[in-house]
Parts: sequence; structure tokens; C-alpha cells
Amino acid sequence: MATVVQNRITLFPVQASDAIKKTIPGLAVCIGVTGMAFVLARIEQRLFGSVWLQALVLAILIGTAIRTAWTPHHCWLPGIDFSASSSTW
Repeated sequence: MATVVQNRITLFPVQASDAIKKTIPGLAVCIGVTGMAFVLARIEQRLFGSVWLQALVLAILIGTAIRTAWTPHHCWLPGIDFSASSSTW
């Protein structure tokens, strides 16, 4: 079902597109934390020969440190909440 928005046809309803746009900033932060965790796990493996703290544990620690130092604005929360939810696809 297509919706007409300002003489433009879109494939998604307006509400879905708005929800996706609201999710992007927080989702980007979570992807950044995940990337940092994988990089740190890789550095740890090269330095010590094995991984003592897995990327998942490092992501939890990095996320906790960031949240302790910074309170996210409400615009970040939809993406963070989406990332924290456990969904079954």
C-alpha cells in the first residue's frame, strides 16, 4: 500500500518512516559501541594471544561507562531501546 506525501509516493506508511528516522541516532551509537568492543577484543587477542574478555562483555562495559558519563537526550532513546530489545525475527 503506497501513501502520497507532498506529491511523492512512498512505499512505507508515514508512521513507519518516522519511526525509522527516530531510531537511527540511537542505533548508530549502539553500533559504534559494538564496533569498539570488537576492535578492543581484537587488540586484546593480538597483545595476549587469546581473548580474556569477549566482545559481548566489552560492549557491556563500554556501554556502562558511556551511560555513567553521559545521559542521552530523549532523541537517542528510541534507537537505544530498539537495540536493547530482544526480538525474534
